[in-house]
Amino acid sequence: MDGNKIICVEWEDSTQPSSSWGWVDELPSPKPVLCQSVGFLLKETENCLTIALSIGDVTSERPQANGVMQIPRSAVVSLTSLSPCEQVHAA
Repeated sequence: MDGNKIICVEWEDSTQPSSSWGWVDELPSPKPVLCQSVGFLLKETENCLTIALSIGDVTSERPQANGVMQIPRSAVVSLTSLSPCEQVHAA
């Protein structure tokens, strides 16, 4: 299976919800969390990118994917195409 590009996506995510009560006037200034994800680009639409960490059964007609993540395009800051995997044989 060599039809899938490997990409690095830099994207913004929301922060984790706070677990306790706090004074509204003492809250820090809001800012998104900058994230980076690397994976095989499985699908892309106008609204979303779907990437996977691993692809198995790569020589079969129906490969499998693991660690699938969907990232909204509205959250994407940058998208970089990476070099494909080189075939390495174990000794």
